[in-house]
Amino acid sequence: MSKRKNFLLTLIGLSITLLGVLQVYWLSNSYDKAYYDLKRLANVELRNTLFQLRDSILVNTIQASEDSLLNTFAPGDISKIAIRSSGMPGEQTKGEVRSSVQVFVSSDKNTDSLVKAFKPIARTFRRSALGNGNLVLKITPDSLPIDSIKHYFEKSLKTAGIFTPITIEKKNPEIEFIGIMHPFPNALPPDSTKQQTSAWLPATLTTDYVRINPFILYRAQLLQVRSHVLTEIAAQIIFSATLFVLISAVLLLLYRNLQTQQKLVQEKDDLISNISHELKTPIATVSVALEAIAQFDNTRPDKQKEYLGMARQELTRLTSLTEKILLTSFAENQQIKIQYKPVVLQDVVQQTLQSYKLVFEKHEAHIIVNISETPLTVTGNAEFLTQALHNILDNALKYKKEKPTITIEVLQEHNMAIIRIHDNGIGIAPEYQLKIFDKFYRVPSGDVHNHKGYGLGLNFVKQVVTMHKGNIQVQSTLHAGSTFSIYLPLQHE
Repeated sequence: MSKRKNFLLTLIGLSITLLGVLQVYWLSNSYDKAYYDLKRLANVELRNTLFQLRDSILVNTIQASEDSLLNTFAPGDISKIAIRSSGMPGEQTKGEVRSSVQVFVSSDKNTDSLVKAFKPIARTFRRSALGNGNLVLKITPDSLPIDSIKHYFEKSLKTAGIFTPITIEKKNPEIEFIGIMHPFPNALPPDSTKQQTSAWLPATLTTDYVRINPFILYRAQLLQVRSHVLTEIAAQIIFSATLFVLISAVLLLLYRNLQTQQKLVQEKDDLISNISHELKTPIATVSVALEAIAQFDNTRPDKQKEYLGMARQELTRLTSLTEKILLTSFAENQQIKIQYKPVVLQDVVQQTLQSYKLVFEKHEAHIIVNISETPLTVTGNAEFLTQALHNILDNALKYKKEKPTITIEVLQEHNMAIIRIHDNGIGIAPEYQLKIFDKFYRVPSGDVHNHKGYGLGLNFVKQVVTMHKGNIQVQSTLHAGSTFSIYLPLQHE
């Protein structure tokens, strides 16, 4: 049995562990997907914001004209110059005619001097061998305002339902510019978050770099994105947690039910063993008594009377056992209607004590009775209440240490009637006091079996008290006796 229990526990533990690992893996993948979906959305929104902002503040697009030469050139206004032909990057263009040449000028100053400074270049271009082509001058600002980018990017993110704090980073890549046909830089810094799993994804999401001109790169950082990502997968988290809790609870309840079933099977086997022994003893005694009577003739009436008394006593035991089992089954059957009527508790107690008079004398018990003179009436069933008192008194006599002393009290507290029975028996250990009312339960006594029982008596008492809408309490000290208190609601006048 122990090996089977350990195997079942191991199987349940392994199942719950594997279920937890599966849920964690699924949630991890969901987190990764939500994180990178957020990053793709942020990349698109940043690119759109930058290009829209650049287009809105584009300064001029100038084509060469026949304006006069400029005598004054202001090189201090220009920070960087780059020239690209229409050919592919890296191709040599000497001796070849190209259809167009683009000149990009980056400057923090937006003055007319820049326009005038490049008029000689346009005139020279027209007079050169390449004069049949087109010369396009694009004058753009060196960078976009960081505050403007942040404002419009935040606005775009909020429209998409993203409310995390952000920062904007500007980068100027290192460029060595030599000559007219040097290509513009195309390589961007690598993305540091690629190929990472959710366990290592940073709390700050960094977008890819976006280039708005050959010399300026921008990227954004979304701070504290974990709360947003967790919000996005909240439904998955709730579903996963609920599924895990429900399956774990079902497995644990299944294990608990199996344990209860095993306990009930063991208790059933013990009950059958006890009842078989209790039935076997009186039957054997009656058989022996009848055989003895058959052997005696009419000249020995005293012996016949003795053996008939023995047979009658054992039959009484059988009747008591049968009634106890039947009453317990009757009390458990909720479909059977029990007749309730006004019952005076003093009468029930007096009748019970009268029926136990010979039993008390046999055990030399000292009985102390303290009954209230005021009639205490409850709505109940006298037969069930009487049998409940029988069971308590029977235990007081069965589990005695010496000559028993039993005190029976009937009193009133507020709107409750109380029947209190105290004995000086062996007592009940504290760890067993809440279990003695369970069906088939018997207090362990090691290898000593001095008292026969079925674990039904106090369970029946508990059921009867519950049927009468009352409660029962036990106070006991080991080796010093026990006190059972039955509380029943008084009948309303």
